[in-house]
Amino acid sequence: MPPDTLPYPLPVITGFGARLTKLIPMAWQDLARHLSDRFIGERHRLEITHPVLTIDLGPDAPKEVRIGLLADFHFDPLCEDEFVARCVATLNDLHPDVIFLLGDFASHDPSPISALIQQLEALRPPHGIYAILGNHDYIAGEEEIVRTLDSAGLRVLRNEFLRLSLPDGELAIAAMDSATYRCPDFSRLDQCGPNERAIVLCHEPDVFVHASLHPKTALQLSGHTHGGQVILPGIGSPLLPRLGKLFVNGHHRRNDTDLYVNRGIGTGHLHVRFGATPEITLMTVRNSGRVD
Repeated sequence: MPPDTLPYPLPVITGFGARLTKLIPMAWQDLARHLSDRFIGERHRLEITHPVLTIDLGPDAPKEVRIGLLADFHFDPLCEDEFVARCVATLNDLHPDVIFLLGDFASHDPSPISALIQQLEALRPPHGIYAILGNHDYIAGEEEIVRTLDSAGLRVLRNEFLRLSLPDGELAIAAMDSATYRCPDFSRLDQCGPNERAIVLCHEPDVFVHASLHPKTALQLSGHTHGGQVILPGIGSPLLPRLGKLFVNGHHRRNDTDLYVNRGIGTGHLHVRFGATPEITLMTVRNSGRVD
C-alpha cells in the first residue's frame, strides 16, 4: 500500500520552464517557433507508437484491449485546429476500443477550449472516451474545462473508479486527479475485486512511485512530460516539469507494475520540440490473467 503521507498537492510555485520563457521576449519566442517549424519541423512530426504489454488484469477482464491515448493538447495560445483534427483522424484510423485523454487540454486560458472539444467530438471508439485533468487545467480554470468536456459527452474522471464493459469482460479503471494541485486518491483501487487489477490514469507519471506500491495497480497511463519537449544532446531536457522527472517517456516497470508515458501532441512554454516528437499511442494490452 502507498504510505499514509504523500507529497500531494505540491506547493504552488513558478516552474523553471515558465521562469525561462519570461526572460525571453515574445518576439524571440515566436521567431524560434517559426524557425524550428521550418528547419527542424518536429512540432508537427506526429509519431504513432504501438506498444504491446502483457499484464495480469484478472480472469474476468478482457483477453485483449486496444487503448488509444492522447495527451497534453495545450490548445491555447496557438489554437491549432488543423493539427488537432489530423491527430483525431489518425487515431480514429487506428480503431482503438477505448480512448483515454490524459489531461492538459488548456495551458492558461480556457476560453478557446470549445474549438478543441469540437475536434475531439469526432473521436469514434466503440467503448467510450474518458478524460482526466492535468496540472495546467487547474491553472487555466478546471471547472470551465470540465463543463465544456461534459457538455460534449466526454466524461471527466476525478478520483473515480469504474468498470468498462467490453464484449469479453470488464476493465477496471482508477482515474486519479492531478497530483500537482490536487491529491490522487489511491483508496479507489480498493474497489477492485479479489482477482481484479486496474488501469490507473494519472496525468503526472512520477506518481507511479506510489501507485506501483498498491497491489491492485496493473498499469499506469500518463502524459505531462511532453517527452522532455526539448532534448539537448549530452544534457537532456531543461523543461521537465515537477512530477515528471523520473519517468519521462515510454514504457517503465516497477514492483510488477507497468507505466506508459505518452509524449502528448502540444507544447508548453516555448512552442518548440526537439528530440521529442508528438505522439499518438495505440496500446495493445494482453491479459495474462485470462486462462481461456
